Amino acid sequence: MIDLLAGAVAGVGLGLLYFGLLYGTVRTLPLRRHPHRWVMGSFALRIALLALGLLLVGAGSALRLLGALLGLLVARTVLVHRMPGKHR
Repeated sequence: MIDLLAGAVAGVGLGLLYFGLLYGTVRTLPLRRHPHRWVMGSFALRIALLALGLLLVGAGSALRLLGALLGLLVARTVLVHRMPGKHR
């Protein structure tokens, strides 16, 4: 149970990092000279950080990995519902 909770906490942190960087990428797109490069570079960085984080968190424990994935989904859900506009 502790592994699941620890993984969930780490997953929320990874989710906040991933989606925070995504939000920053989208907000700065109009300022970029080559937005397609910015999007692809940001995507590569976000995926690499997320994969590394999940690899480190879930190393040796399927429950921690499951908790991290659940925490990632919780972070996404909370952030989506806090965004202004029509998204629901």
